[in-house]
Amino acid sequence: MDVVGVIVITLAKPIQWNGGSVMIHVMRLHWLFPLLLTACGSSAIDDPGGNGDARTSSTDARPTDARAMCTTAYECTSPQVCNPANQSCAANLACTTHTMCGKQAYCQESHICAPNVLRGPCDTDDNCVGQERCEAGRCGCGGELLTATAVAPNMLLTVDRSNSMVTNDVPGTNGDSRWTVARRVLKSLTQQYQGGIRFGLALWPGNQKQCEGSNDQTNCHGLNQGVAMNTGTATMIGNYIDTATTCNLGTPIGRTLNTLVSYAPLGDASRDNYVVLVTDGAETCQDSGTGAAAATLLRNRTPSVRTFVIGFGGDVSAATLNQIAMNGGTARPGGPPYYYQADNEAALEAAFDAIAGEVATCTYTLSSNPGDPTRIFVFLDDAQVPRDTAHANGWDYEAGPMRLTFYGAACNQVRGGGDLSVSFGCAIIP
Repeated sequence: MDVVGVIVITLAKPIQWNGGSVMIHVMRLHWLFPLLLTACGSSAIDDPGGNGDARTSSTDARPTDARAMCTTAYECTSPQVCNPANQSCAANLACTTHTMCGKQAYCQESHICAPNVLRGPCDTDDNCVGQERCEAGRCGCGGELLTATAVAPNMLLTVDRSNSMVTNDVPGTNGDSRWTVARRVLKSLTQQYQGGIRFGLALWPGNQKQCEGSNDQTNCHGLNQGVAMNTGTATMIGNYIDTATTCNLGTPIGRTLNTLVSYAPLGDASRDNYVVLVTDGAETCQDSGTGAAAATLLRNRTPSVRTFVIGFGGDVSAATLNQIAMNGGTARPGGPPYYYQADNEAALEAAFDAIAGEVATCTYTLSSNPGDPTRIFVFLDDAQVPRDTAHANGWDYEAGPMRLTFYGAACNQVRGGGDLSVSFGCAIIP
């Protein structure tokens, strides 16, 4: 016979257990009147929330329905959240603010509450998950996003202006000389890259800007240091090279590079330093030492100076230029030739483009000193870049100059572009 009754459930208070407190739920069943039993032997309790959910037995530690008591959304079964009005799990909780959704939850554009995620939207810290805090409407880890400013390298363009640069035309042009084409390409190059490279200009042979009247083929003068290395020098370089003259002198490749071994501006320890040697001929001033030996001395400077070589036209000595490039630390992979050979204007442009891309900086200064590099997090796009104190592949940090430098494949990835993010304290991906 079916009977009708009511079960009264009483919850006991917390008790101590091994020095800590635990909440013990004790069910005291009081028969007030007969219980209605269904034919199948199961029982149902009406849902006071009106959503028809019934509480069932479960071994899951998290509540599983809209009547379960809770404090945060992650104690409920997704997509339920913890209703702050009655501290119970609720589905389809309507909202107009994130605060209405309770702890670890946020208000979706559909005006329905949902469990929050890392770096999710928020009104207060309560909306955030983990140890994140609400900052300007977005959950964060309390870390600091740092500004990383690229350290532009120094590049001294050392350009051959011997008489052969005037007497030889460049194929594919309307009779333009090598000197005319070189000036045109140099002006374009410096305009294009002056924001990321500190260009300077030195002309050789001849130590004066103008060389009219000199017909001494054996007088191997050195170089004319025309424009100092700095950012934004494209216009100065263009004006200088347009008003300078060529020189009817020798081709002092070794003397030119030897002069630069003691050139103070290339001793800038705060950035990378490079020399680009452009020549259309072979060495004719043997008394000044070899270009390869000078390239070694430049490479061994502190800081090191690497030497790129561009051979413009077919009158160069490939053996000499190959050795300068190898000793200068810029040998092209897959050579010979290990230097850049340019026989026309397009090839000269391509050589300069390749060099500019290779020297694009892998060094950045940070907006503040984080001190502890173990708490620096670096991301390129969405991929984390690891720290590598061996400087093989990754980044490392120098606290003194607040300088972050990339090495190996990581350097190439940074040079390739992408969104660089550096944070301190925890990972922040903008």
